[in-house]
Amino acid sequence: MTRLTMLIDVQRCIGCWSCNIACKQENGVPPEVTRNELFFVGPFGEYPDVKGYFLPRPCMHCEDAACVKACPTGRATRTAPGRC
Repeated sequence: MTRLTMLIDVQRCIGCWSCNIACKQENGVPPEVTRNELFFVGPFGEYPDVKGYFLPRPCMHCEDAACVKACPTGRATRTAPGRC
């Protein structure tokens, strides 16, 4: 079975958790289960120049992923296999 790849631009992720909520609603995932994890990496630097970023880790199981549709920044997309 062919699976698609999910690409996530971490520069555009704002950590809103829309991907997690959409996945739970679309697939009936219970509140205590997380299929789309979101990590905050950082902080880096020294005050006042402190930076960090969000690192989403989706499960990539869905044929028609609700998390891609729910992303407000367009950072989550899907491509055909073998394409980058």
